[in-house]
Amino acid sequence: IDDFIKNQNEVKKYTSDEYLTSIARDYVLEENQNNNVIKEKENSLDNQAKAYNSLLEIVKKPNNANKVFEWVYKNRNLEFNDNYKELILSATYIDYSPSYLNNIEPIKINLSNHLISFDEYNNMYELKRYAAISYFNLLLPTENKISNKSFNEQEKETFFETVHEHSIQANLIEKIDETVNEYSEKKYDENTINLNIQKTISG
Repeated sequence: IDDFIKNQNEVKKYTSDEYLTSIARDYVLEENQNNNVIKEKENSLDNQAKAYNSLLEIVKKPNNANKVFEWVYKNRNLEFNDNYKELILSATYIDYSPSYLNNIEPIKINLSNHLISFDEYNNMYELKRYAAISYFNLLLPTENKISNKSFNEQEKETFFETVHEHSIQANLIEKIDETVNEYSEKKYDENTINLNIQKTISG
C-alpha cells in the first residue's frame, strides 16, 4: 500500500500543471537560446563583410537594379551593425539614396495579390529600384528615415516578398514572349508553340 501511495504521488507530481508549465518554460528558454546562437552566427561580422563586399561588386556597374534587388532580397534579414550600415549607404548613395523616396513616385503594388499586374510588369525594373531604395532607407537611424509611400515598416517583409514573387513571374512572362516570338517567326503551328510554352512554364 505504501508503494502504491508513493507511486500515485509521483504520478500527480509529474502530471501537475505546475510541473508541466516548468517543463514548457525550460523548453522555450532552451529554444530561444538556440535561436539566439543561430542568429548571432547569421549576423556575424564575417557574414556582414561578405554581404557588403558582394554589394560593392554589384554597384560597380551602373543601371544594375536587378542585381541590387537580388542582393537586398537575399540579405534583407541580416542585421548589419552601424558601421556596415554607413558603408552600405555610402556605397549605394549615387543611384539608391533614400532621399529619392521624396522625389520618385512608387509603382502601385497590391501586397495582397500574388499575381503580377500589367503596370508592375511594364515597370518591373523601376519597382526593383524603388524596393532597393526602400531597403536602404530602413538602414538609416529611426529619426532620419523617410516616410515610404508603398508600405509601412510592419509590411516590409510582405513588400519585399511580393516584389520578388512578381519579379519571378515577370521573368517567366518574358521567356514565354520570347518563345512565342521565336516560333512565330519560324512559322511553326500553334500546337508546337503551345507545347514549348508549357515546357518554359514547367522549367
